[in-house]
Amino acid sequence: MAKDIKSLLEKFLKELRNKKKLSLATVNNYTFYLKRFLIFGKITNINQLSKEKIKAFVDHLNQPSGKNKVLNAATQNYHLIALRSFLKFLTNKGFKVIPAENIRLNKTRPKIYPLPDLEKILTLPLKTKNTAIIKLRDEAILELLLTTGLKVSELVNLKVASLDFKKGQLKISLKKSQSRKVPLDNQCQYSLKQYLASRKETADFLFISHDRACQKRSNTEQKLTPRSVQRLVKKYTKMAELSEQITPQTFRRFYISSLLSKNSDLKNIQDKLGHASVNIIKMYK
Repeated sequence: MAKDIKSLLEKFLKELRNKKKLSLATVNNYTFYLKRFLIFGKITNINQLSKEKIKAFVDHLNQPSGKNKVLNAATQNYHLIALRSFLKFLTNKGFKVIPAENIRLNKTRPKIYPLPDLEKILTLPLKTKNTAIIKLRDEAILELLLTTGLKVSELVNLKVASLDFKKGQLKISLKKSQSRKVPLDNQCQYSLKQYLASRKETADFLFISHDRACQKRSNTEQKLTPRSVQRLVKKYTKMAELSEQITPQTFRRFYISSLLSKNSDLKNIQDKLGHASVNIIKMYK
């Protein structure tokens, strides 16, 4: 049985992509976290995957590196969750490695912003001097972020055909023709319908730039980028005069928290959000 750590890592990442159907962004994050661990521990063979090296890596994550600050507890946990998943994979393949449960996550709960602050942001697009279509687009984007917990990468890749107003849901396309369904509340559906009714462009993508040069671009070039959505949220956060910066991830955290407050099943929440691990959701409890 192969013991080369590099080939085992590649098999693990392949399983995340093909069997677990995780997004490319998530797989890239796992790749980064695990390679950081292997490089730190100078691990090339599975026999070098010792308890001591794992402990040293955990301690390393909690120490400042050069001019860099100590990683916050949540970011440290992302590294540890990836490592735990890799250890579980190795165990399932018949290798005798340290039990994943031996790696304890930091006790932390991401900050959840109060709903009034987030709702205040939602009211701002219609108060700007933007064109009517951009006002409606931005309002719909913020509604989606708040009420569905979508990742920015998912939001910018939504197509008009993803919406199903009869069933009150949208479809997130995954690999190999699979998808997950995301429910839409009435207010979010209303905002989306208002936006679509005002659109003249025939682009497949749901959220596009609407500038003067839009029509001259290809279908793919018309859609908003993740960076555009991040700037959009930053703009309205500043207008709201909130004390701290709010990002698209802030809306996602609020959505997770709201689901947990309703005592939703963790596996069900994981499926709704497309999370790689249920352990990430546990951090919000």
